[in-house]
Amino acid sequence: MSEEQREIIKQRSKGDCGICALAMFLNISYDVLAKEEEFQEDLKEDFGKGASIRDLWKVAKKYGYDIVYTNNQYFKESEPAIVFVPSLKLKGKIHSIYWDGERIFDPSNEKTYESLPDKFDVLQEFKEDEI
Repeated sequence: MSEEQREIIKQRSKGDCGICALAMFLNISYDVLAKEEEFQEDLKEDFGKGASIRDLWKVAKKYGYDIVYTNNQYFKESEPAIVFVPSLKLKGKIHSIYWDGERIFDPSNEKTYESLPDKFDVLQEFKEDEI
């Protein structure tokens, strides 16, 4: 990978995995991203509802990324993505991780993903003819 070695951004609260994954995807600091208007409600409490996929998409668009939400059928394994997987801790909840095109960066401070599950959703850049 030509990109410099990426460092994992760990969660600061129980519901900010999406913000962490997006910060890694955009290669910007958590502190910069946490100031975005879309995330203010999510950060008020230790466990808010978590950042919505729509809010992650909107903020990525602000930073110049034209990402698409889709399932793993269209996942481009060699390209970076925000991946939405079942939470390993909270049954029925979704957890966000970052895929750099080679490996997983899981922001959880507890049990983490070592490999991608069989089914997942992604936010990833696509060209018009790829979907």
